Amino acid sequence: MLLILLIFVFQTFCSINASAPMSLSSFERAVFTPSTSRYKRDTGDDTLRIQLQIYGKKYELRLRPSFAVFDENLRIRNGLNEDVGGVEQILEDHFDVQAVGYPYSQGTLTRIDDGYIGSITLTGLQEDLIYFEPAALHFAQSSFSDVIAYRADDVKMERVHKFLNPIAFPGPAERSLEKQSEGESVKRTKREASLENEKKNRCPLKVVADYKFYWKVGRNSTALVTRYIVNMIARVNDIYTVVNWDEGRESEISGRGKFFNMGFSIKEIKILDKPDDSNLLFYNGGGIQTESGQKFWIPDLLLKYFALGEGSGDFCLVHLLTAQSFKNSSVVGLAYLANPSNPSDLPNNGGICADVSYVSHLDLYTPEIWPYYRDVETWLEKAKLNDNRIWYNTVFTSTIGNDEKNDYPLVTREAELIVAHEFGHAWGSAHDTPDLNSNVSAFSNECQPSYKEGGYYIMNSFAQTGFDVNNDKFSPCSKRSIRNVLSRRWANCFVEEKKSLCGNGIIEEGEECDEGILLPAATQALSCCTKSCKLRDQAVCSPFNHPCCTATCKFHSRDHVCLLGNQFQCKATAHCSGVSGDCPPAPPIEDGIECLDEGECQTGVCVPFCEKKKIGKKACICEDVEQSCHRCCRDPKNASALCEPHPGATDLKDGTWCIKGVCKNSKCTTEVTDQVVNLLNVLSDGNRFWNFVVSNMVGIIIVLFCCLWFPAGFIVRKWDEKKKASRQTSKLSKEPRKVIQISNVDMHRARLEQSEMVHNITGGTSISGMWVSCYNTLQNCNEACHFSCYEADICNDSVGPMIACAPGLKT
Repeated sequence: MLLILLIFVFQTFCSINASAPMSLSSFERAVFTPSTSRYKRDTGDDTLRIQLQIYGKKYELRLRPSFAVFDENLRIRNGLNEDVGGVEQILEDHFDVQAVGYPYSQGTLTRIDDGYIGSITLTGLQEDLIYFEPAALHFAQSSFSDVIAYRADDVKMERVHKFLNPIAFPGPAERSLEKQSEGESVKRTKREASLENEKKNRCPLKVVADYKFYWKVGRNSTALVTRYIVNMIARVNDIYTVVNWDEGRESEISGRGKFFNMGFSIKEIKILDKPDDSNLLFYNGGGIQTESGQKFWIPDLLLKYFALGEGSGDFCLVHLLTAQSFKNSSVVGLAYLANPSNPSDLPNNGGICADVSYVSHLDLYTPEIWPYYRDVETWLEKAKLNDNRIWYNTVFTSTIGNDEKNDYPLVTREAELIVAHEFGHAWGSAHDTPDLNSNVSAFSNECQPSYKEGGYYIMNSFAQTGFDVNNDKFSPCSKRSIRNVLSRRWANCFVEEKKSLCGNGIIEEGEECDEGILLPAATQALSCCTKSCKLRDQAVCSPFNHPCCTATCKFHSRDHVCLLGNQFQCKATAHCSGVSGDCPPAPPIEDGIECLDEGECQTGVCVPFCEKKKIGKKACICEDVEQSCHRCCRDPKNASALCEPHPGATDLKDGTWCIKGVCKNSKCTTEVTDQVVNLLNVLSDGNRFWNFVVSNMVGIIIVLFCCLWFPAGFIVRKWDEKKKASRQTSKLSKEPRKVIQISNVDMHRARLEQSEMVHNITGGTSISGMWVSCYNTLQNCNEACHFSCYEADICNDSVGPMIACAPGLKT
């Protein structure tokens, strides 16, 4: 998928001449136009059916207002904490979506001008997801009405980059989560496991868009920023609300409902439309300033200063949305990790529902700052601590990627996954490694299974292919960690989901129909449903809620097509039954017909290439990196059978997941990992220390080698220098540089000529051109002198007699 897209020309009235965003291998223009069917709300006219033209086809979309992502006390504020309004408008612009004639279609769209941001799947299948976002996010000359579209597999997932390690707080020694649950359950009164979902199921969010996001991504538009945030959180909710965190342990539930449909609600959106460098501790400024005047941020400091400025006990979680990139780094997110093994009697330092902590100026003067602010007094002048309270219920994510050379904007699909990932850390989930999850001593392959056992889970350090059955599931380790955190904290800060009453377009308990808050423009009498969500007299169904219902509120006949056939999904055309408003399941098409990715239809299911009847094997991914992009199969009857390339099969397409990343030109390119670092001391646990040594063997060897080599080299060098100097001294002391044969030189003459002496580096003295070497003792002189040794004071004017080595010198 690491292909560079050719210049793509948008059709119709507006054209965009640009290459694809760096995160996409391809994209198309989506054209949204009002439908001929218009409906009216009590507050005025709104288009609630629209037509979508994409990939050469036209679809009619039905839009229903959706309120599930909003807190009942939603506020939109500016940097001065002043309400700026717009809440009612954003509520009217966010929709759940269904394509007419596609009963399994679903999605979410948020309107911005005449354009939309969001995603839709026409079949309910993940591989059919289509994403929409304003072209203005990537092309400066585009308007919000210009929308680009791309499929999920168009995203270059090798660019879902590097997350900095979640920050964990020191806590008690880790203990088995299984034992902890058992111990805690003793304190509670056991009762029947609740079959109802927990009502307090939403984590209230405060989302702060800093100035960099406001002008780089939001194009200085409050409307675009708010709609970007709302749609992003709605899609993150789709990831979280389908998970049952109590799965397999429902019988242990006591004093609460089941942890299912647990998600997020937006309580406050704060938009900073101006930068502020007045305070070094303010996260909306330029960051640390170097001596040259350049400013930059270190991820850890950005998160800490954000926690200092915006962390609050009024919210479950506070999220900084920025467009900040980091010097020579591809980091796009950071979070404080909720400690899954923290007992209930200790403060919740980090993650959701965190307790208040306190800091001082000196606590903030950390080693990262020292190289740039060596004088603590200067730093204190720039860093104004207005409040020493801090809440570590904060995360930040960036919508700007960096390949360590250039910055580039992320598409909303990438941003969605990054936010979901960091929120997961705040909920208590580390990666599926022995570092933080569950009991380290009991950790096994249950959370990192091989492809033979279903493949890696979603919280593995490597991005997953979606090919194996476990790839879109949470591992037992992740569920234990998050369940443990939720069971201690949910009651402190979670709230009930905002309930949509009659009028949300969805048939709920006690309702016979629900056409939303839309009424026909011509007359209300044409509606099949009353305002109280009951069918009108003589009506048996509503076309708003049932695909096999006519405009006259009757069932369609048996020859009415309610779902078109699709060869790639192995489904034939479905017809109404004539006795129900629901569309029956589509019948299967003939076995043996080719379907998606060279697969084959079997009993209405598209099976992978390897499972074709003539092959009869199981699809897998070759563990050898060199073979990982070949189409590999293994014998399903033999558990120890090798996964190997199938002879004659084509290679996997570019962008398909391989063992360590994605395929590009039939080669497996390595994916960037996102490793977790626990601030608890790894030396405190022998098992963890050994795992650390094994995982970092090469680096440890290099460090140890350097620790030994540099001191040894320094010592050897100094020793050689000393020996060299000694040899030079010895040579100069034993051999005269210039010898003139002078005999019968008496001390008197020598003293008279003392004024002509010139000292040299060896301690010798030259007398009228004759070389004289001086020694402290007679023994030293005899060992080195090739002439005669004499006791004389010519070597020393005042100290006293020394031994002189000279030819024919007499005292």
